[in-house]
Amino acid sequence: AAASTLLGREFPHLIVPVKRTEPDRPFGTQYLGPSSIGAKRLTPSQVYTEISFDVPSNAASWCSLSVFIDPETQAPWTLWGSKPFRFNVSALPPKMSEHKDSWNGRPQPHAWVATVEVGNAAGAAVIDGGTFACAKGQVAQFLLHPATDGDGGLTWFELDRPLHGITYDMY
Repeated sequence: AAASTLLGREFPHLIVPVKRTEPDRPFGTQYLGPSSIGAKRLTPSQVYTEISFDVPSNAASWCSLSVFIDPETQAPWTLWGSKPFRFNVSALPPKMSEHKDSWNGRPQPHAWVATVEVGNAAGAAVIDGGTFACAKGQVAQFLLHPATDGDGGLTWFELDRPLHGITYDMY
């Protein structure tokens, strides 16, 4: 899409981890702790993260997900394992439950949205996809999950100043 004016930026209103090691335990939304994605995709230590945005109605014609991990800021984040770490973002039906979702009981993704790459010095970048029709006046929900079978992962603390984490941007 051509460069446009940013009309709005939303931060996740729910950040819900689901863990394969505790497949029936709901962890609820994480307000103070880091969010995480990672570990080997086919091992018991997998952690995926569900995120939810409340999208306002506005004049935006298209939207995108952005990921900000700035190695120079003091915002908490950790990258481990094989680098760079890549994760996929997949769309979820708007059925997330912060009180009930677990590894075994969660909405299943219905469409791939983007692939994000995170490196030590380069921060994060959406390397494929990430642009879509806006869910104006609705809830937009996504699942963050490893893109490769490699051992690795990412934790971060969502901040609005400085930008650090994932945002839903409206253009």
